[in-house]
Amino acid sequence: MNVPRLPESEMEETGARFCAGLQRVAPALAPHGRRLLASISTPNWTLEWGLPRWLGDAFGLPPELSDGLVLANAYGLAFVRLVDDLADGEAAGFKPAEVVLLAGAMHSLWIGQVRQVTGGAAGPPAGRDGLVRFWRDFAEYRTQGVRATLDDRLPPVPFRAYTEADFRRLAARGAPLKVCCAAACLLAGREHDLPALADAIDQLLVGAVLLDHALDWPEDLAGGRPNAFIAYASSLPQTAGNRDDNQRRVLEAILLGRGARPYFARIGERLRAARDAADALPCAGLASFLGWLDRETAAYAARLRGEANVRLRAAAGAFMKL
Repeated sequence: MNVPRLPESEMEETGARFCAGLQRVAPALAPHGRRLLASISTPNWTLEWGLPRWLGDAFGLPPELSDGLVLANAYGLAFVRLVDDLADGEAAGFKPAEVVLLAGAMHSLWIGQVRQVTGGAAGPPAGRDGLVRFWRDFAEYRTQGVRATLDDRLPPVPFRAYTEADFRRLAARGAPLKVCCAAACLLAGREHDLPALADAIDQLLVGAVLLDHALDWPEDLAGGRPNAFIAYASSLPQTAGNRDDNQRRVLEAILLGRGARPYFARIGERLRAARDAADALPCAGLASFLGWLDRETAAYAARLRGEANVRLRAAAGAFMKL
């Protein structure tokens, strides 16, 4: 998987600071923190690790500020991951009490690191008013993420009737990712760029969630988890009683709908909108990641279409032999 990741040396350096911070505030949790760090350092978390660095490079921030934002995002990612695991009934190998204690420590470290980076010796260019706005945004993004985690139901309408608000709701779990966007804009004196940047992240997250649901639909179907790709193929409620019918309708959408082209077209539209915003900033790292994700989406859609064509030819051949 050729993802535009941070250099390994930077990942290791940030990881060492991550562990040192936890050792400082909660030494007893340090071994658990190292396991947690390993679980969020895999390639599927590339965006969360890379975005602060990409924004720092794009906005000309001093390296020490970009480094601080990367560490803050790592703490924030750890907190969000633990909250998600609790909400999903998973403990990622931890005991429930360990998850609660770790989540509290990660939240404290996240806020402390963000405060350290955004305060600094002289403060941000926007001054006290800018800091007030930033912490208001921080609270809003965090609240959006927690609220979406607690209520992860699909929009209560058929997929074809989703409004813009419904699509944004799919991606609300990822709202805390916008904290580093607000911080970078604050530190660079570019608060005017935050609305466009936040919209780009929202568009990216919608596309990424739709792609994840297309990839994960068999596991989600078996586990009874809500899935937008299943909702695209079937208007039936996603209940245990409808599991077989929903599976059949998804397979029909793939086989007879030539790989569910309209669904993947929606993903492409979201990613292109996000990339247009990244190009306008400009933010080369974010644009590179979006380009990679767009190619991955197209490749998976092509594989589905190829599998559909093979199965249809096999079915047609079997029919002709009757």
